[in-house]
Amino acid sequence: MKKNIVFLLVLSLWACGDDATVDSDPTPTPTPPTDSTPSAPTGLSITTGTSQLSLSWTAVTGASSYKVYYATATGVTSSSTAISDITTNSYTHTSLTDGTTYYYKVAAVNSSGTGTLSDEASATPLAAPTGVSAAASADGGITVSWTAVTGASTYNVYYGTSTGVTTSSATSSTGVTTASKQITSLTNDTTYYFIVTAVNTGGSSSASSEASITARKYQALFAYVMNFNDQDIRPYSINMSTGALTAGTDVAGGTGPDDLIADPDGRFLFCSDANDNTIRPYAINASSGALTAGSTVSTAASFTGGGLSVDSTGSVVYLVDTTNDNIRPYTVNQSTGALTVASDVSTGGASDNPTTGTNHPSLGFLYVLIPGSTNVDRFAVNTSTGALTSDTNVGTTGTNPLGIAISPNGSYMYVINSSDDTVQSFSVNSSTGALTSVGTARSTGDNPDLVQVDANNRFVYVHSATDSKIYVYVIQSDGSLATGTELSPTGIVFGLDPSGRFVYVVSGTTVTIYSINSSTGVLTATGDTATTGSNPSVLVAVGIPW
Repeated sequence: MKKNIVFLLVLSLWACGDDATVDSDPTPTPTPPTDSTPSAPTGLSITTGTSQLSLSWTAVTGASSYKVYYATATGVTSSSTAISDITTNSYTHTSLTDGTTYYYKVAAVNSSGTGTLSDEASATPLAAPTGVSAAASADGGITVSWTAVTGASTYNVYYGTSTGVTTSSATSSTGVTTASKQITSLTNDTTYYFIVTAVNTGGSSSASSEASITARKYQALFAYVMNFNDQDIRPYSINMSTGALTAGTDVAGGTGPDDLIADPDGRFLFCSDANDNTIRPYAINASSGALTAGSTVSTAASFTGGGLSVDSTGSVVYLVDTTNDNIRPYTVNQSTGALTVASDVSTGGASDNPTTGTNHPSLGFLYVLIPGSTNVDRFAVNTSTGALTSDTNVGTTGTNPLGIAISPNGSYMYVINSSDDTVQSFSVNSSTGALTSVGTARSTGDNPDLVQVDANNRFVYVHSATDSKIYVYVIQSDGSLATGTELSPTGIVFGLDPSGRFVYVVSGTTVTIYSINSSTGVLTATGDTATTGSNPSVLVAVGIPW
């Protein structure tokens, strides 16, 4: 009995160990978790696109993914529509409705769950502008228009001179607040290409489809041919791209139509009649080029000449009368084109035989050729009364000067001398209008009778009456002329279009259209022709300003 008790005691000590204690509460204490849900993302921003929005935010430490919650009304919660399993700190939400505002919050996710939602941000996807069109609208100006985009606050217009315009490679006009924009200071006769994007506080839409148009100096171009035998004037509209002519309705030109000239603004055409001794004004329809005849006004009895000139403001028409050695001014009614005769001005004496005149484009002077004294006379123009004053000899011509032309920029004058078969060059003083001979008088064909300068101040064209040939001269930097080149076209008369791209040559009863080489002035037939009336004697081309 004693041995058994000792044995049991040893077993008990072995089981408990030397440090064993007795726990009065046998329930175990739970271990606290070692992880928690992530903090709320910060810096949520949204970039606008077309039918999509691009979200980004600051990455959250410990996040394994993110959830994006969104709605179309403010107040997004964890119960809102969610997009899960986003593994980067950005997301592009696609297939959205353009013009609808979307609201977003973002939460980070880890193994412990979804964390706190971020602050709310919103943005509106923008449709690309539609209905984009372009139209020439000013001298060197094009207006681009489009349909307004819902949700847009402004627009950006991008343009260039080659197709395939992008927002990164083109010139831009930004911050446009209406659904149209006029782009100015463009190069005329150059085609421009345009795209448009819509913009709001979130960014820009994708680009619109491309539109294009060619910049033009004039809104319309017309030509007028005086048919002597038919005693009428035939109007033509000029195709702005090809130069082709489309005939309109003939209008009566009097019994002996002698000369035609248009005012600088393309509002009126004036026709002198050497048989009736009258001048008749015509109003030009700016859309069609059609002519509406006004009332005739008398000239001096039995005038010969000479021809017509109009001052640079279109306020006064001048008739140079070779027979009577004078100039007769007519003031122009600016609404109707009606003419009122003013007092004749003598050219200085008997046998002056003034042949023709031309007005300076900006200085307010009339220049008249005086074969009797081989002079160029300059007169100051009063545009209110038509009066001419300060008759001054400002240049010496060759023998029998018959034609005169001033470059459109007003810097140079060119005179053809019929008996000498030459064309002379003069520089024009920009203040006084005085002339200084420049360069060498260049040879022309036999008996030159018509001289014109192209609209871009590059070339002088001279017509030879005897052989019906046309010669071109390249204008040098000082206004002098290089040696002339005989051109292949022949005709009885020619005219230059106001844009400086085409020449119209009349031969028989056919007008042939030629394009101008921009470097040499040489003419190339375009393949287009038009028909005149009988015995065409004058061709005038007119530009209608914007």
